[in-house]
Amino acid sequence: MFSINLELNVTLKCNCKCLYCNRCCNLFDYEDSDMIPEQIIKLGEQLKSKEIYIKKIKIVGGEPLLNPNIIDIVEELDKLKTEGLIGYIKINTNTTIPVPDGLRKYNMRWLGSSKKKKKHIPFPYSLLDCGLEPEKCNIPNGCGLSLDKWGFLPCSPAIPLVRILNKPELYSKTVPSNIYFIKELCSHCSHAMPANWKKDNMSFGLKDNNICPTKTMVEGIKKYNSEFDKKLEIY
Repeated sequence: MFSINLELNVTLKCNCKCLYCNRCCNLFDYEDSDMIPEQIIKLGEQLKSKEIYIKKIKIVGGEPLLNPNIIDIVEELDKLKTEGLIGYIKINTNTTIPVPDGLRKYNMRWLGSSKKKKKHIPFPYSLLDCGLEPEKCNIPNGCGLSLDKWGFLPCSPAIPLVRILNKPELYSKTVPSNIYFIKELCSHCSHAMPANWKKDNMSFGLKDNNICPTKTMVEGIKKYNSEFDKKLEIY
């Protein structure tokens, strides 16, 4: 049986607009991005048919507690855990929203980090714009593959990249049976920056008016609007 880690982006809505958010929640309107319990049931069916085991599933966003279906989603995940399809469940919240009644009864590991404590690396850098080749990062393997309302991607930072680059076809509707990378996404992702270049050139002090330092990011973010999401086929 093949095993993976998975980040479950149950919503991309967020009440914190962190500068350099690698989902671009500070830049994009993700209002219609809530997952529903039926999608977790579908995930379970695919895990069984493809004989895939999720070692760790991390419930993320956006802010996951903004999804009104969060209790029902966690209930379905807990069932999959009981069936032996999931090892353990984490939930990552920004600590600004009270935990809904009934959610803490589930055996999950809670992670919390306030906006003041978060330190995202500057995300909107395109490697190609900087004349660089991507290096493999550890996000798909360590953090996990990504699943959101519209399907699977190799990692969660790929969510805004498919929108910036207008590549909706890169979403997969079936759970991947391997850890994978998509070079046309990695070539525009700051997480794939060579370590030395990142250390010497990526400033954590960029101001809001220079949040998108490279041309591809500037143009892609200007062109994106929420109509892109409405045209996507739901997982």
